Amino acid sequence: MLADIFRRYQDEHSSKLRTAEANAWALSIWLDFWGTASVADLRDIKRQERFHDFMRGKGLKASTIDRNIVIGKAAINRAWKRGELVSVPYISTVKVGAKPPRGRPLSVDELRALYGASVPHVKTFIRWMLGTCARPEAILELTDVQVDRAYGLVFLNPEGREQNKKHRATVKLPESLREEVWDGHLIRYAGQRVGSVKKAFQRGKERAKLEGAVTAYSLRHTAARWMRMQGVDAWQIQTQMGHRRKDLATTEIYTAFSPEYLTDACAALDKLVRAVCVPVDGGRDRDRTCDPFGVNEVLSR
Repeated sequence: MLADIFRRYQDEHSSKLRTAEANAWALSIWLDFWGTASVADLRDIKRQERFHDFMRGKGLKASTIDRNIVIGKAAINRAWKRGELVSVPYISTVKVGAKPPRGRPLSVDELRALYGASVPHVKTFIRWMLGTCARPEAILELTDVQVDRAYGLVFLNPEGREQNKKHRATVKLPESLREEVWDGHLIRYAGQRVGSVKKAFQRGKERAKLEGAVTAYSLRHTAARWMRMQGVDAWQIQTQMGHRRKDLATTEIYTAFSPEYLTDACAALDKLVRAVCVPVDGGRDRDRTCDPFGVNEVLSR
């Protein structure tokens, strides 16, 4: 029964994921339509197409429909891999157009305005996002044990986490972040780990009077664009961003200790962090009025 497959998937696997709530909702949509159906019933392609229409009738976007289908497929494939099913049927998906960026890039003036208008834990988040070009969830989950100051490395993928398509790279530690020392999780508020900065980030955006799609991903997109403008080669940019490369995947843990590993990418991001977050006198969180690194000129091109 599909219900049994989904229940085991939720209890044994999905409930432990960051996306547990969204996954549970997706599986509930499946059961709203399929009810007491078995996995074998999925062989009826016309019934699958009616399932797609059922979700469209709920007003769901194509991207949401596709994600819901993928979650159900993941649960079924897991059951097959664990020997609970002899075979799995073909499950059709829906076409999704090109997805717009999840946050627009920012100019250096906008970055400074956002940084100045943000509360301390969001400022820390901004510094480490710009300095690593990581995905937001990687910085939210970053702990002190993932930073090796002796070798100047940041292991964005924590020990015990299996790499997936959103690969978390090992990157160089920028000099501008090297002196930041803490215990436990990096992003904390009132002594407690922060699981999301969405609301605090949004308030900073509003205080900075920034318009448009400005999200935490804007920091990643800006850092990526900055590296391109600084002439960092494509291999380093792809590796820094965790765009997984087959020629690096199995040797990354060793390659990272090479003195030449991501040096240009690290230097470019260090320059960006200093220009946005570090005033001329070396302190943080105070206004700065000059641009000694020439970042404004480059980002405005």
